Amino acid sequence: MGIDSIANPNMLSMVSKDGKSFVPLNRIKCLVSMTTLRDIRRDTQILISPNSPTSASSSLSTIISPSFVEFNMGIEGFGALLLPCLSPQSINSTNITNFGMVSMANDVVLQGGMTLTNGGERPFPSQYGMTYSTWFYVEKFGPIKDNVHPIRLLSIIRHTFNREDYRFVLQVYVHPKDKSLFVSTTEHPFQDCHNDSIHIDDVKSDGLVKFTCTEMMLEQRWTHVALVWTKGMLKNSAVTLYINGKQIAVQKIHYITNVTAPPGHSISTFAYIGSLPIQRVHSSVQWRQGPCFLIEDLLSSQIITAMYGAGPNSFNYFRSNE
Repeated sequence: MGIDSIANPNMLSMVSKDGKSFVPLNRIKCLVSMTTLRDIRRDTQILISPNSPTSASSSLSTIISPSFVEFNMGIEGFGALLLPCLSPQSINSTNITNFGMVSMANDVVLQGGMTLTNGGERPFPSQYGMTYSTWFYVEKFGPIKDNVHPIRLLSIIRHTFNREDYRFVLQVYVHPKDKSLFVSTTEHPFQDCHNDSIHIDDVKSDGLVKFTCTEMMLEQRWTHVALVWTKGMLKNSAVTLYINGKQIAVQKIHYITNVTAPPGHSISTFAYIGSLPIQRVHSSVQWRQGPCFLIEDLLSSQIITAMYGAGPNSFNYFRSNE
């Protein structure tokens, strides 16, 4: 609802078939939310030093709730944020002018992706490793018998055009049954999108790890999670978990496979946070997604601790020097 809608009262109402005007319910809720006074004390949280999580005297700072998107699984059973492109879309073909695109010298066309300052493209996954940093807030996990809807912090899918092949290449989610965090780099078809709803006690896969961190996943508190993937050259790849600036564990895991587009095909990589309509499951799980960053670099423990200490409203670490 923009400025024109507010300035013009006629645009706030709609006309039904019988000629009567009415105001949509979602607009009423929006106006009520916008005009309701907020108690800032309810949105204030003290960050505790990761070295002394129970000591009030070691608090780092006080934060105010950041901008967020809320996912309430009790209304529709789904809700997601889409990241439409994580890597350039590449097409290998000797006859691509039919698509109205400009051919490069090696008959490869790049579309989309995130352009670097030198004019190149960011591939996915990164050659040496990457880091994912996210702030989230769980309003409530709900009763144990109802805990079947995982909190999907990040899901990355690789799409091969002309084959219509969608495959998960990375999944990060919190299972509400015991609040464990799962990381999966096992490729599997998108049709198996409900596999993360199955709780696994004994993990027996090189592409799936489970972090037991029940005591760290608290309700009604902003939680900072950082995952650092290290691609092994002479040794196994690994993923390191940090929660609220503290290193929790390091586990071995297969790194995400880098795939080259077959001749005449195109590959794109996209991601989403939350649950898609096809993953609809009504439950009492309610959570908020705050600032998050996917970084093509291996961040050190000191940097991650500093990110947590700065709070979710600080973005100074990610500003360009230019």
